[in-house]
Amino acid sequence: MIGTRQIVTKHVLPDGARYTGEVVIRERQNRITAVKEDVSVPQGKGKILWPNGDKYKGQFQEGIPFGEGMKTFSEDLSVLQGTFINGYAQGEGKLTKPGDTGFTYEGSFFGDK
Repeated sequence: MIGTRQIVTKHVLPDGARYTGEVVIRERQNRITAVKEDVSVPQGKGKILWPNGDKYKGQFQEGIPFGEGMKTFSEDLSVLQGTFINGYAQGEGKLTKPGDTGFTYEGSFFGDK
C-alpha cells in the first residue's frame, strides 16, 4: 500500500547501498519503461552501508540521512556524530579520528567538514 511504513532488513537500494530499517512505500515512474512501480524509500530510523564502505546509522527522510545520526567513513574509520541535513553533518557535532595521529573535534560542521 502506498505511503505505508514498513521495516525492511538487508534491502538493496538502486545505488547498490544496503539498508536496514524503516521505509515508506512510494509510487515512482520508471524512467526507462515509463511503468509506475512501488519503491521502498528509507524514512525514519535505519542504517545504511554504501558501496564505498561508508556507513550511517540514524534518522532518514525521503532516503537521505536527515536528523540525529552517526556516520563512519571507510577511508580512515573516522566517526562523525551529530545532526545531518540532506545527507551531510550540519551544526554541532563530534568527529573522532582513530589511530596514532587520531584526534577528536567537537564543534560546528557544515557539509561533513
